[in-house]
Amino acid sequence: MKRQGRREDISEFMLTAGKEMCARLPNRLCIGLVVLACLGFAPEHSWPARGGIHGEPMRPFPVVGALGGTLPAAVADSRRAGPALRGDDAWAIHARAPAGVLESPLRVLMIGNSFTRGSFLPLRLWRMATTEGKPTYLAWSAPSGYSLQRHRRIPESVGLVDEGDWDVVILQEFSTRPTDGLGRPGRFKKDATWWYDRVKTSSPSARVILYETWARHADHEVYPRSFRSPLQMQRELRRHYADCASEHIPRHRRWRGKTLSRVEVAPVGEACLSHVRSEHPRRLHHTDLYHAGPSGAYLSALVLYGSIYRAPVVGVDSQEFTPDLARHLQRTARDAMRRRPSVYSS
Repeated sequence: MKRQGRREDISEFMLTAGKEMCARLPNRLCIGLVVLACLGFAPEHSWPARGGIHGEPMRPFPVVGALGGTLPAAVADSRRAGPALRGDDAWAIHARAPAGVLESPLRVLMIGNSFTRGSFLPLRLWRMATTEGKPTYLAWSAPSGYSLQRHRRIPESVGLVDEGDWDVVILQEFSTRPTDGLGRPGRFKKDATWWYDRVKTSSPSARVILYETWARHADHEVYPRSFRSPLQMQRELRRHYADCASEHIPRHRRWRGKTLSRVEVAPVGEACLSHVRSEHPRRLHHTDLYHAGPSGAYLSALVLYGSIYRAPVVGVDSQEFTPDLARHLQRTARDAMRRRPSVYSS
């Protein structure tokens, strides 16, 4: 059972890596690497999600959890119940907002992976909202390396959605799946539609937001083998996220409720690319060249905050950055959201 679980953990990683390897390595070597992966010797596609902001201690950030209230029933007893998630993936935390802030909070749920959880992104987003006087209950399920397809098979994610009464649900796909070069964009759209129907069944009035992720750093090995440049990779991400929201989900959804259905895209990737191409860019990527570092996570939180609340992002919480850098990132987020229509009626 343990070996089977490990094979599942690396399946999405091997899908991406295998496409790259088989394009340039001898057949025998490729076969050998696949055999090793099936035996469980391949490295985990994981992200430690360690670090601290605003004086927070250095510790792993939980894969499932909630901020702004008590834990949802779907994850509160996850360790005792023996969840599908293992190790650090099995524990959760909660934190309460200051007194008087929890009156009718907006209920927000995030389903994703380390791009959702890394560099304390949920905590940054929640603190940004509460600091701006917007009561928020934020829950998430974000195990490393998970695609939306894999989330369909774990009780924590499905249970969170089925708990219902959500105001906003954010869906983030495995970072290369919505690309032609390394992904499976058709599968991404099918799974996003499945989640859309699941969300609307239990939360008919919920807004569904697709969290568009960012291209790899220019020094990453995917260039030029799989993509000519970060610009090409981001264009593919943008095209498939937009098509999923504006065409695929409205056309293939099964939910036909009376409440107006809206599918939105939070253009985080567009904001990141815009910043990287600006005159004085700050490094957004972590040293692994694809996850977000602190500045990238802050920029992501800004775009998500603006998308969730449809509120101005210039001037929001920025305690950990210099005023000049904070303003630069805030304006980048603002401009990215202005350039793209993000809401599609279905």
